Amino acid sequence: MKQQHIPLHGTPNLRDLGGYNSRCGRSVAKNRIFRSGTLAYLNEKDWSTLENLNLGVICDFRREDEQIREPTKPPAALPIKIISLSVGAGSHTDYLQYVLGSESEDSESVRQMMRSINRDFVLKHSDIYSQFLKQILTLKNETSLLFHCAAGKDRTGFGAALFLSCLNVDRKTIHHDYLLTAEYFVPAVELVNIQQRATHVDWNKYKIKRLTPMLEVHPDYLDSAFAAIEEQWGNTETYIREALKITDDEIAQLQNKFLVHND
Repeated sequence: MKQQHIPLHGTPNLRDLGGYNSRCGRSVAKNRIFRSGTLAYLNEKDWSTLENLNLGVICDFRREDEQIREPTKPPAALPIKIISLSVGAGSHTDYLQYVLGSESEDSESVRQMMRSINRDFVLKHSDIYSQFLKQILTLKNETSLLFHCAAGKDRTGFGAALFLSCLNVDRKTIHHDYLLTAEYFVPAVELVNIQQRATHVDWNKYKIKRLTPMLEVHPDYLDSAFAAIEEQWGNTETYIREALKITDDEIAQLQNKFLVHND
């Protein structure tokens, strides 16, 4: 099935993780868990849409400096809890000047950097992704949760892969979910957005198209994370239990809370 995209004015890549089939014969509940890019540019109508989705919790994977520079500001009337789960790797701004300023950075070297970033999610940020899954566990039945980074692509993509893995969704479907970002997060459009937002950069000095591989999704980006898992833990299930400290009972709770019987 094609994942439900929710069009908003202020962010292009908001999607419902509901509807995917689990290997146990059930499917992921709709309107409970959402993935997105930055929420800093949402307008009043966008926030009204999220209110109608019963949004109660936002998990923000961006670094502290990203959160300060582009803050999420829900209307005061919306009782939304924002939880900072800062993942240092994967920030576009972190590599902006580095990639643009180095003549040696061609497309393949930037793609290799993206593969390394995805490995870092596994090897250096397991504590953050553990907190993320445990936060989902505490969610009340009437409340939905949204998690995001800047683009809703890498840090968010790995978080989605872990959540769906806990729900026994197969790897092919997880790849499908990851690659759907390409339909809504368009590199050519985002290159323009970067130039407009990074006003401190003298763009006349740089070839901005060098950034394109950072804005794309490729299967090998996510596969690099899975490869790191398999090298050190053998499989995703063991990684979730040993590195993320998610117990069998907690996995059962996640499945009972977020899987529903197909009609």
